[in-house]
Amino acid sequence: MERTYPPRLKSEYERVVEKYGPPIVPPTFPQHLDLRACCNQQWTLRRFLPTVEKWAAIKQEAPRYWPVLAFAVDQYVFLSDQRNKDGALSVADVVDGLTLISDGASKLARGITRFSQMATALASNRIDIDRIAQIDQLFDRLTTNALDVTPPDLKDPLALIGHDVLIKSFSLMVKRIGCAAKDEAKNIKRDGLRGKRGGSDPALARLVSMAKPIWTGLTNRQPSVHRVRSGAIPDFVQFVQRLVKISGKKPPTPRQVSTAFESVSPRKR
Repeated sequence: MERTYPPRLKSEYERVVEKYGPPIVPPTFPQHLDLRACCNQQWTLRRFLPTVEKWAAIKQEAPRYWPVLAFAVDQYVFLSDQRNKDGALSVADVVDGLTLISDGASKLARGITRFSQMATALASNRIDIDRIAQIDQLFDRLTTNALDVTPPDLKDPLALIGHDVLIKSFSLMVKRIGCAAKDEAKNIKRDGLRGKRGGSDPALARLVSMAKPIWTGLTNRQPSVHRVRSGAIPDFVQFVQRLVKISGKKPPTPRQVSTAFESVSPRKR
């Protein structure tokens, strides 16, 4: 007896194509895209339909924009996550760096002070002249290299006094750097990091660049970020904000969308 199998269940993508027609892909998009890969359980039609139906010029065609919108949002999430993984700084990262500076400056200042005290103690006791000379020469080499100055003339008392003042000033500067780093670490812990989004966010700029031709086809209108009446957020800006919200990320402000829009729009001469 021949074994029979139940019919394969059609995917949501296949059902949408069968009912409404093939995806509407803007001419600026690569035509070989495998859009069905993005039309999965993560980016279902139900998540996008309220957004496309709100602005669709032809309501019956709204579902046909789902695949390209799913692709755009999927790209946005990938680029956003990649950026956070590769280049974003956390509060802990910054605090760790400032702590290293503070600890290093503190150790350097203590080392300079210790060498200075050793040289002074040996010189005051006048014991082991060779050791005194060796310590002095070692300390001079360290400080002159660090300060990028020429060694003082050991026979010139004024040059030696000036060199000593320079070393003390350097030690004080190191201590101040350490204290400043320590204070900044406290401030970062308290206030966190403040950063700008928008033009500096390549993921948002990429989403806006893909959303522009989709918007034109969907609405029969040119995308714009300019307010048409006082206090009203432009429709295209709301469209981008909704797409970001669908992605699960924090929606950008109108200003951030506007900055991203300007960064991907050719300048008029």
